[in-house]
Amino acid sequence: MNEVLLDRSLVAGLEDVPEIVRAAGEAAAQAGLSPDRALHVQLAVEEAAANVCTHAYRGRAGPLRLRVLSDPDALRVEVSDEGTPFDPLAQKPPDLTGDLMQRPVGGVGIHLIRSVTDNLEYERRGDRNILTLIFNLAP
Repeated sequence: MNEVLLDRSLVAGLEDVPEIVRAAGEAAAQAGLSPDRALHVQLAVEEAAANVCTHAYRGRAGPLRLRVLSDPDALRVEVSDEGTPFDPLAQKPPDLTGDLMQRPVGGVGIHLIRSVTDNLEYERRGDRNILTLIFNLAP
């Protein structure tokens, strides 16, 4: 059974991202994640929330829901919005082999999220994008 550690509806403005990250970090600590693992949660949530603010709402504020659920095996962090439909999992991985100065700005956020999570899920439900970040609790 999933225990809901956090269910908060927020405004997705870039100025609100630190509050979103703080709340996710507190829930991760409450679930018993190590400080390093809780930092991974915060990093992934920061990137997901910033992407919502920047892309889903094209720089304007809009609703964002942050849910953190814990079960015996994993911590599940859902970041959902009512913005433009976008499946981040369908995006090609960025080319990280070229000269850093020659690469375009951006495009590595999903790669970063993938690198600190154990799994990701995306669903478009009604008018909502739902990105679920999954962190295994067992080592």
